[in-house]
Amino acid sequence: MFRFVAFLALFLLFAAHPADADAQDGDAPQVVATIKPLHSLAVALMEGVATPSLLLDGAVNPHDYRLRPSEARLLQEADVLVWIGTSLEGQSIADVARNARIVSLGDEGEHEGHDHDEHGHEEHGHEGHEHEGHDHDEHGHDEHGHEEHDGHEHDEHGEDANDPHIWLNPRRVFDAVADMEAALAAADPANAAGYRANAVTLRERLERLDAQLETRMTPLRERGGYIVFHDAFGRFETRYGLNAAGALLDASAHGHEHGASARRLTELRELIRAEAENIACVFVEPAFDPAQAEALVEGSDTPIVLLDPLGASVPAGADAYFTLMEDVAASFEACLGG
Repeated sequence: MFRFVAFLALFLLFAAHPADADAQDGDAPQVVATIKPLHSLAVALMEGVATPSLLLDGAVNPHDYRLRPSEARLLQEADVLVWIGTSLEGQSIADVARNARIVSLGDEGEHEGHDHDEHGHEEHGHEGHEHEGHDHDEHGHDEHGHEEHDGHEHDEHGEDANDPHIWLNPRRVFDAVADMEAALAAADPANAAGYRANAVTLRERLERLDAQLETRMTPLRERGGYIVFHDAFGRFETRYGLNAAGALLDASAHGHEHGASARRLTELRELIRAEAENIACVFVEPAFDPAQAEALVEGSDTPIVLLDPLGASVPAGADAYFTLMEDVAASFEACLGG
């Protein structure tokens, strides 16, 4: 009888004080990352603590994706959501994950409808993106940057601030790692030391990746241009000094379910014919129908090369981001003759 009364008292105590959304007493939070590159970084940061969930896998276009019921449930149960922001994944993802601590890694500022101060994001936020020991100017973000385009604001990395594909510049990922680490530590103070140690290891690995990519891309800088299917690679191009000749779709790719306009196709087809010796290839992506790229090169010798910014065929995990970036570099080498 005594045991039953004690159990009942303990049950009533927990019922009267339900757990908060953030992790307590050493329990890790339920973390969801929207796309594979961000999930990979989250896996590395949470190593030894827990495994985050990946929302969008495979060859999907996050710009126009419609959530399945199982994915919506995953977001509803999340304690922490790691995403780029509305410029990449769209407003509906944040709306479904309204109970989560939202870590926005893009340059679009605070997410509408969420108090980031309350959730601990802004206190560790993007102010200047300066991290101790990492002088971004020293690493040459502006040395090989594109010329400024009318109507485009450029961030401190010399990149188009409206381009949501931040993970394609490993130096920009330093900022993302710092924000993710801070959010995880705020949601799960018991494991803050583990997140901090993992962040140090991850930053060291990012340093090595960046140096390797620069070595591989440097010989390609003077080897002509290329056409990308989706203007998603500006941050990679700015960091490593490469030059696209054009793109079928703009960086947002919102509303492009049916591909590029007939006018844009005609413009690029004429460019290939007029500048054939300066157009090394046309890139295609797994998330888009290649038929328009095939139409572009019809009647020419311009090759089509696969270029995947999301790692559609790369196994998810801590190594996925690094494999993805090495594959992107290999695609540029295949196009430009590396």
